[in-house]
Amino acid sequence: MKLRGRFTLWFGFAALIPIAAAALVTRSIVSGALRDDAARGRAVSTKEMRRVLAVLEGDVESRVAGLATRESGYAGGTLLELQIHEGTLQSDSRKLLSDSGGPLMRQLSLDILYLLDHRDRVLDAPHYVPALGERAEALGAAARESEGQAYYAMENILEGQGIKKVLVLEAARILRDDDFAVSVIGARRVDASVFESVRSLEGVRLRVVDPRGREIVSSEGEWSEKSERFSFPLMGRQGKEIARVEMSIVNEALPAVLEKVTLYSAALALAALLISLLLGFWVAKRMTRDLDFLVAGAHAVSRGELEHQVQTRSNDEVGEVAEALNTMMVELADSKERLMMAERVAAWQEIARRLAHEIKNPLTPIQMSMETLRKTYKKKHPSFDEVFEEATATVLEEAGRLKRIVAEFSEFARMPKPKKTPLNVADLITAQLALYAGSTNIEKHFAASLPLVDGDKDTLSQLLLNLIENARDAIGDSEDGTVGVTTEVTREGKGVAIHIDDNGTGVSAEARDKLFTPYYTTKHAHGGTGLGLAIAHRIVSDHHGKIGVSQSPLGGARFSVELPAIGEENRPAGMSSSMPRFRS
Repeated sequence: MKLRGRFTLWFGFAALIPIAAAALVTRSIVSGALRDDAARGRAVSTKEMRRVLAVLEGDVESRVAGLATRESGYAGGTLLELQIHEGTLQSDSRKLLSDSGGPLMRQLSLDILYLLDHRDRVLDAPHYVPALGERAEALGAAARESEGQAYYAMENILEGQGIKKVLVLEAARILRDDDFAVSVIGARRVDASVFESVRSLEGVRLRVVDPRGREIVSSEGEWSEKSERFSFPLMGRQGKEIARVEMSIVNEALPAVLEKVTLYSAALALAALLISLLLGFWVAKRMTRDLDFLVAGAHAVSRGELEHQVQTRSNDEVGEVAEALNTMMVELADSKERLMMAERVAAWQEIARRLAHEIKNPLTPIQMSMETLRKTYKKKHPSFDEVFEEATATVLEEAGRLKRIVAEFSEFARMPKPKKTPLNVADLITAQLALYAGSTNIEKHFAASLPLVDGDKDTLSQLLLNLIENARDAIGDSEDGTVGVTTEVTREGKGVAIHIDDNGTGVSAEARDKLFTPYYTTKHAHGGTGLGLAIAHRIVSDHHGKIGVSQSPLGGARFSVELPAIGEENRPAGMSSSMPRFRS
């Protein structure tokens, strides 16, 4: 990712992080405050529940205790009748008891009312008539064990056309006189109305369930199993849990508040992100614009365009770098000019030295031949004719050599400017190899679909002939001597490579660095002038290419030339992984 994109993202993160942190802190504070409210609500509801249960228990106990007195016609009058009639009730007493039980039960706001004799037979049960005359030993035992304290139980009542078992708070009292006794058992049904004051508290959910978790009194609102719950056991006789009241404090505002905080935070984060991205992009664009100028300047330096000047629009550090780069490019241009002048002087000095050396070599045998000829002539030596023939032959041979040296030097110094046209390298090579048909063993390996190159046909032909002749000289008269010519596409279609191989003796590592230097030759015995490869190097350079030498797969030397394809002439040539490192 470019600097502009990274800079924009940094701005976005810089805006999101504090907003996210603020949202988390806000949620934590709001959630904590609402949970504190829930804790206070739990304390209040617990206190109210205890009060309600205490009031209910006291109310039932007091109402039952008020009935179980001698002054009460219901219990006291019944006990007296039992004493008078020795444990039995007359029919008129039974009717009177039956007529008074129902109104009395409703007057005392009781839902259940039993009156038992000393043998635990049901004398009256206005809430459940089918029980009359039946023995109720469990009720009698409860009356004797409870000693007037209220307890919870499940009792049958008539409701509509059926019998229903309901949860009640029950209390019992026994009224005795000698061998006779009556038990008064009264109860109030534990239903939703009992907990009305608790349910009216804000956020309270309440229900009553049996020990198996089945609902006896349902919650008014939706009951959540995930909410925090607390319960109050409702105990029956002998410490047995008959049911329990489950409560939970549901803060309905909490999810809505947290959702609102989240939505507002998300909206604020999105707005901040958009603003920060736009701001970051604008700032990054202004900052990276000058960096783009610096990059363009660096590319100009890499292309050798030292006259390029970087535009400066700011006086900050980037502007200082731009000014420094401009100064450096001016100094590089001056240094390059001075270096080029020094190189040209040094090159011509080297050429002059080598030319003088090359000319001196033929002059020595000419001088010696002439001196020998003069001495022989003065002495009137009888073999003068023979000496004359040898001397003049030597002079002519060395003069021809001088002529070749001067001709090649003239060609090297005055090479014409290439006249470039689109060329097919394969066709060009094929035309040159036709000259050696039948005389040299040549192996060809041409790549398919070679791109065209923009080149001078005459100079490239001269280049190929020069390299092929060098390969032929390397294999000499060897019977198994082979010259290989290979082409390949390089740099993903941006270049064409030509490899000239031989299976001769090869080129030493020391000689490789000097082969393209003017007047350096390894073929002194064959009349080499040292300008052939220098001219080849000059031709390749004029075509913006590369030339180099390496070890050949055939065992000898490989001369490799890489030429840019059409459209790539003015771009720096890169090296293929299969190519030797060329001299430019």
